Parts: sequence; structure tokens; C-alpha cells
Amino acid sequence: MGVSPTSGAMPAQVKAAVVEVSGQAFMNGVHVAVLVTGVLCAVGAAVAAIGIRHRPVH
Repeated sequence: MGVSPTSGAMPAQVKAAVVEVSGQAFMNGVHVAVLVTGVLCAVGAAVAAIGIRHRPVH
């Protein structure tokens, strides 16, 4: 899942842990971004619906 910040001097167990944790951190960031985007879309839809309802008809 991309390039993890590891070096050749790291022991194998530490390298595996860094790779695992960096992948989890990336996915956590993706999930937060999707959640924030979904909330903003829902808020925008609610504001649009309220704005359209309160608009006078000519």
C-alpha cells in the first residue's frame, strides 16, 4: 500500500510493524476524509432544502 518509511538498518519485526501501522494510519485518514465529506454533503443538502422551501414563489 505505497511506500512505508523503513530503512535497511531496521530489524525485520520493526520494519513489519512500521509497514502495518503506516497502512492503518493511511486507511484511518481515508475514512476520516470520507466521513467529513459525507457530513458536509448532508449539511449542504439540508441547507439547500431549507433555502428552496423558504423562497417566495413569483
